[in-house]
Amino acid sequence: MNFNYLDNFEFLPTELDFFCNICFTPKSHIKNNVFLTEGIVSFRKLLESNLEIISVLTTDKYINIIQEFSCRFSNAKIFIAPDKKFIENIIGFSPNEPIYAIVKIPPLSNTEVLGNKIVFLDGVSKQENVGSIIRNATAFDIDSLIYSTESCFPYLRRVVRVSLGCVFSMKIAHSANPLKTLENLRKLGYSIIAVEQSDKSKDISSSNNYDKACFIFGNESKGIRSSILEIADEIIEIKTNKKVGSLNVATCSAIVFWKYSNLP
Repeated sequence: MNFNYLDNFEFLPTELDFFCNICFTPKSHIKNNVFLTEGIVSFRKLLESNLEIISVLTTDKYINIIQEFSCRFSNAKIFIAPDKKFIENIIGFSPNEPIYAIVKIPPLSNTEVLGNKIVFLDGVSKQENVGSIIRNATAFDIDSLIYSTESCFPYLRRVVRVSLGCVFSMKIAHSANPLKTLENLRKLGYSIIAVEQSDKSKDISSSNNYDKACFIFGNESKGIRSSILEIADEIIEIKTNKKVGSLNVATCSAIVFWKYSNLP
């Protein structure tokens, strides 16, 4: 395992291009099928996963952690910057915890290999919400997620960051045709549960329990599309007072996952 020590900002290796100006997810990440992880909590979860690490940018503060998991870096480039300021000049902002990694996006899963509890995102578009939903799901032992084409891609920088690396352990599938996907899930024995306020919804406290269920969450402003609500086995909602009206979709997901979890 070789450490590449950086000392001249004017002559940076081309392998560092993926770390440049990462305030938002660069197009080069999507084009090259990679994603960024940042911070020590996410980095430790990355080490515990089987995802392929391509490169790391950090300071000597975190060398001991890298050495401890040396087997995870056999094919990775490791760049050691002299200080946080040097890293700031590369990434475009002041780092809180200066440890970043570029990781290969894993292949998407088929619906047939997903777990007994599935999260289905129908147009959830905000990265912070998707990241929080993934973290909430992991907290209650849900390890499977399907996202529609209109939903946020689960490996964008902000999603990964907000999820605190929980996305690394998720089985993730994509649905270009939500109605067809949901019908296939029903054939596999899943109950289709829509989380939405509607005339047909029932309070979550009176909802049934399910051994296999797919929980659908909709767009932050439009909600779940009507065609999906029509085929749902059950529509549930979380009652709130009139001062609020409804909860944020990520907050709502935590309550739903807790309600249907098998945790003691």
